[in-house]
Amino acid sequence: MNVTIFLEASRRYITTGRASVHVDPNSACNRGYYSIREAARAVPCAVGKTGAAHSKTHSGLQAQFSLNLIKSGDLPVSVSEAFSFASEKRLIADYNGVVLLPVDAEDVRDRAEHFLQVVADFIDQLQ
Repeated sequence: MNVTIFLEASRRYITTGRASVHVDPNSACNRGYYSIREAARAVPCAVGKTGAAHSKTHSGLQAQFSLNLIKSGDLPVSVSEAFSFASEKRLIADYNGVVLLPVDAEDVRDRAEHFLQVVADFIDQLQ
């Protein structure tokens, strides 16, 4: 897969999540998380490390993203916080049987939009 495919998927997930914020907040949180995940997968491809985009676990991808891009200072801590927050909300939405509030979904959506923008800008600077 390539950078464009990951970023397009990220944008698509934001769009579908936005549409379901008030109808199905749990699904919106799921889509927000996956938007972040796909954007995070684009970065290794942009720097020529395509294998790193295919981490075997969600937590593995998140850890590698933080280690390689946040701790190095390439990206702001706010994107790592967005990744963690969205991951937490997705786990609640998908596995705990709790119905989240639209405000939760809006928060995840806003963080996903921020994450995507920061990552897309970072990738643009590389090219």
